[in-house]
Amino acid sequence: MQRPRHSFPLLAGHLFQDFDFAQHGTRLLHQQQARLGE
Repeated sequence: MQRPRHSFPLLAGHLFQDFDFAQHGTRLLHQQQARLGE
């Protein structure tokens, strides 16, 4: 059950994907809020 070499890059990849997705999501939210504020 010890596979640090293989699991770490996968985990890092998932983290980076989640971060990118979160950034995109917040950007969309800000756009929607700005549209509602007009």
